[in-house]
Amino acid sequence: MFNFSQIKKHSAKIIIGAIVLLGALSYANALPGEMLYDDTIGIRDNAYIKDWQYWPKFFSEPLTAGAGISGNYWRPTLLIIYSLGWHAWGSWVVGYHAINIIIHILNAILIFYLLRKLFSREIPAAIAAIIFTIHPVQTESVTYISGLGDPLSLLLSLIGATFFLRWRSKIALAGHNWLNYAVMIVVFLLALMTKERSVIFPGIILLIDLFIWKISEYPQTNFWSFAKKSFWRVLPLAVIAAGFLLMRGTILNFQNTFNLYNTSTYYTEHISARILTFLHVVPTYFSILLRPLDLHMNHSSEIAIITTARDSGVLLGAAILLILINLAAYTWKKNPAYSFGILWCFLMMFPISGIIVPVAGILYEHYLYAPIIGLAYICGLAICDLYQKYNNRLMGIVLSLSGAVIILILISLTIGQNLIWRDGITFYNHTLRYAPKDFSIINNLGLAYAEAGDLKRAEETFLSALSLNMYLPMAHYNLGDIYYRTGRTNQAISEYSLAMRLSPQSFFPYRALRQLYLDNKQPQEAAAIDRAWQYNRRQH
Repeated sequence: MFNFSQIKKHSAKIIIGAIVLLGALSYANALPGEMLYDDTIGIRDNAYIKDWQYWPKFFSEPLTAGAGISGNYWRPTLLIIYSLGWHAWGSWVVGYHAINIIIHILNAILIFYLLRKLFSREIPAAIAAIIFTIHPVQTESVTYISGLGDPLSLLLSLIGATFFLRWRSKIALAGHNWLNYAVMIVVFLLALMTKERSVIFPGIILLIDLFIWKISEYPQTNFWSFAKKSFWRVLPLAVIAAGFLLMRGTILNFQNTFNLYNTSTYYTEHISARILTFLHVVPTYFSILLRPLDLHMNHSSEIAIITTARDSGVLLGAAILLILINLAAYTWKKNPAYSFGILWCFLMMFPISGIIVPVAGILYEHYLYAPIIGLAYICGLAICDLYQKYNNRLMGIVLSLSGAVIILILISLTIGQNLIWRDGITFYNHTLRYAPKDFSIINNLGLAYAEAGDLKRAEETFLSALSLNMYLPMAHYNLGDIYYRTGRTNQAISEYSLAMRLSPQSFFPYRALRQLYLDNKQPQEAAAIDRAWQYNRRQH
């Protein structure tokens, strides 16, 4: 006879197995997807990751420096992983995709563990972990190789939170195991070297500490006594975060760290515009989560900067936030797990809101990678509370069937979204359906055609990009390549030279023009290009 008690005994292992299986099913078809967009400069064309001698540069130069491109993303941990991957399997895309998928699944397992440990409710934690794993909005972080920063920074933050829980439990038992706290600090440092957004980690620890007090120590310990102790627990992390921000603003400021647009605009200069614009996009975030169709990478191009509080989107966004705040306050006493989910969502949305620091894009799907955890947990809690309220067989059947259907739909949508990321031509054409005048995407589409050998269509595409922005240096450089490959040497020289004038700090046009002169047995002209490159390096 089947023993259900054995299932209950091993329920955590079964849930973890389900998370792994569902994650594998959702992302298996992403494994052969090509490198595209930033994958080329981060991995394929990045000389630094291919030679061990460049490792010190991981810590002193931006992510794209190894590809000869200026940038302001400081990502030593990512470069280390890319370098290890390159030395293990070179440009084999399956390996890089596998890293993203494995880290994503590990995140889901840690989410289940932490929520289960914190609130002692297994099923809501499992539902949250499963939604996190299979929701198609995650493809921008998981299927896209260069999206690794989001899964990896979250993984390190969750590992740090796990060690904090262990250290905190030792305190409760009158222990003094500071090794767990030390490991948490080391992991936090690695997270900061993965993505700047990890600076929110002290807030995560503070949030967890607050709910440990609320669940297990209140009312024996009053709030102010807890707050004093919690302050000292989080202070070292806050000091590290402040030191990191200071370094990124000074010695690690490669361009303009605190304004990723690298130019002054109404949005970057006025915090009111950033607040209103964020409120305007809040309904879009919820729409994407509830109806994950028409996903793409260029939502920001669809959003205008909002300058008036009377905008309907702003009013709706403010209403959504007020409802969530009131729900958090209402559930604080009797069911604080709901409050945790809401506060987690708010906390993880804050760094990408653009309110304090203007972010690189107003709205990206990958911005939801960590915030979705809080909303998914609320869903899990609501489902379980609904079942407990109407505790009967019919409700159990309805909820189980509904859950199975939703899981199948989400997995199907994720698999379909993976197909969009499979190659550059498919991906860029899909993106241009939503942002038809994005000249950088059009330029990348031209590169995809060129790599596929369709030089005629590549040329037409580069010319199309330049018709929208004639000052796009990479499009001129790429068009020069097409001209040179098709025997139009003079036109190639003209395009390379224009690319050099537009972007003196980029070595690609210099290298191409130098090689063209060498191929045509013009060593003096090639030497002149070398001198021009050295001069511009000193200038920039």
